[in-house]
Amino acid sequence: MVNSKTKIVYLANSKYVGGGNRSLLSMAQKVSEEGHEVLISVPAEGDFTSLLKDKNFRYHVLDHRLGRFSKIAFFLKLSKYLKLFNSYSPNIIHANDLYCYYIASFAAKILKIPLVCHIRFSAEERSVKYHMKVLPKFLIFNSIYMKSLFLEKNPKFPLSVKKEVIYNFFDPDEYYYPQKRNLLREQWGVDNNFLVGIIGNFFPQKGHDTFLHMAKELLKSSKDFRFVIVGKDHSQKIENRIKALIKKLELEDYIIWFGYQKDVGVILAAMDVLVVPSTYEPFGRVAVEGLLAGLPVVASRTGGLVEILEDAPYGFLVGPNNYNEFANTVRNIKNKKLSFPLMDNRNYAISRFGVEANFNKLKKVYSSLVF
Repeated sequence: MVNSKTKIVYLANSKYVGGGNRSLLSMAQKVSEEGHEVLISVPAEGDFTSLLKDKNFRYHVLDHRLGRFSKIAFFLKLSKYLKLFNSYSPNIIHANDLYCYYIASFAAKILKIPLVCHIRFSAEERSVKYHMKVLPKFLIFNSIYMKSLFLEKNPKFPLSVKKEVIYNFFDPDEYYYPQKRNLLREQWGVDNNFLVGIIGNFFPQKGHDTFLHMAKELLKSSKDFRFVIVGKDHSQKIENRIKALIKKLELEDYIIWFGYQKDVGVILAAMDVLVVPSTYEPFGRVAVEGLLAGLPVVASRTGGLVEILEDAPYGFLVGPNNYNEFANTVRNIKNKKLSFPLMDNRNYAISRFGVEANFNKLKKVYSSLVF
């Protein structure tokens, strides 16, 4: 891959912009910058395709889901993948997770195209056996935790499939806007407040309830706190429940509500601390984004969040669902009167999760498949 142009098809599992697709985009951007060709296959038009258009990426809409399984449906989808791969002639197919791998893997096998599968979420043995009828050449895990969990749940998985941990990598400059901090805080009317934020789409495991109960607890000691919520609920059900809880806890006057934001780095610039109260995170991309912005990050002691924060200069791990411990930790950070940005946090995140260190690992994987 070093000396010749490689063509890669990335398979996205969703039309939405979550951590997985943001990580896919980071890979695709770096691969493109190195002079290689990229095509991204997405299941439908949506927020993610809008982002791809903004970034001038070539993409193709092809829904990988089968719905109720039937041989006719399978072969119809398979024929579409064969047509796509024949027309583009990729050197590598890289599925961004297990659940967009199944049909494409058969097409890749027929055309003898090497396969890479990213394991980003918990992979139960039953799911692995179903989706991986065709074995990939490489499995990539987004954390040591995720690799250990996969091997624990799949003890008989073939040793012949190579395995590598490659952390999600980031362009540090996308999350660093200290020059916008004062202007944003003035616009939001929080110049003299301590601003605590949560960023993430609305799923039960993201811990929004814990965040709101933490907010209620913090306001008991000081009315100087304000809280930013950034994210989107694709079904509206969880969002409606969260808004109802805000009302029940009488937090309406203290919450700044944003929906989906393409550029979370700008939002991070205005915060004083980022909270990640997830009950489960295979990696925990947003925690790295907070570190790159130069913020203290308080997160649940679970999954990949432990790997990210246990050595961070201003990283704090607390018990999942323990809103009192979250509140005490945030309160202690406020009392320290830290000066932002925290360059120790940013430098740590760049050295461990920056593009260069992790892309070199990805490049070695691709090179082993092409040559």
